[in-house]
Amino acid sequence: MQKKLTITLDESVYEGLQTVIGRRRISQFIKSLVRPHVIGKDLEASYAEMAREEAREAAFGGEVFGATCRGYSMIELVPAEHDDVAFLSLAQRIMNGAIAALQMREVFLVQVDNWFDHKWLGWWSRKGEEELRVPLFTPNRVRSEKHFVWDVEKSAWTSIGLPIPLHIRQPGRPWLARPLDRYSKCAAFIWYSGSTAMNKVGSLMLYLSGAEGYAWYASFKKDEHWAVSDEFRVTRRELASFEERGRQMELGTEKRDIQDFKAEQSTISHA
Repeated sequence: MQKKLTITLDESVYEGLQTVIGRRRISQFIKSLVRPHVIGKDLEASYAEMAREEAREAAFGGEVFGATCRGYSMIELVPAEHDDVAFLSLAQRIMNGAIAALQMREVFLVQVDNWFDHKWLGWWSRKGEEELRVPLFTPNRVRSEKHFVWDVEKSAWTSIGLPIPLHIRQPGRPWLARPLDRYSKCAAFIWYSGSTAMNKVGSLMLYLSGAEGYAWYASFKKDEHWAVSDEFRVTRRELASFEERGRQMELGTEKRDIQDFKAEQSTISHA
């Protein structure tokens, strides 16, 4: 949950913030400076541990759509030029954990060329309504658009073609943005940023169609390791829970691959 705070600054400091940081990034800059002083490592660690417990219960206590101990199917974020593999690995765990938790059967996945901020979150929804619409990223910013559908018989995600592109060139007027329901009545729409190897910052945003405006945004920064630096309409505990669920899915995939390899070797030796 976001709270508004009014502060008083010396005029020269304010002008310096506008010049160096940028008018629309001052709040995020101040938040990144203040957070380490008011949120202790013990609290962050507690959130992470609670998230791990919730994910273990979800993974082993009952079926998680597309991510049971028997399924392990995950949507992969394939590295492109200038992408940081460690960021993609983190984003992939959070994304797949969220998809599993929300029990989505259809996913639209978009990579944007560069970092984008929280103002894209629900930016093009109609005022006074919870109707989410496709953010108006210009097509030249879009690196890739992919469409996945859950195959029940194979217990795996299948990549299929998009019926129509999500991002097309059009005037930047909110009312021209197309509703998510035009593409699917019940799907996850996910955007993530590229060029993370150079920028050391990344973005991940998720919308759901047919879910009364469910959407969230998370920003990441790399110091020694990648970590969440900002979040909107989602808590860090939720993000940690999604990540841990994705981690359990990864571990299950590795175990399955080892079992398949041993079975294949056994078949060869008995041939």
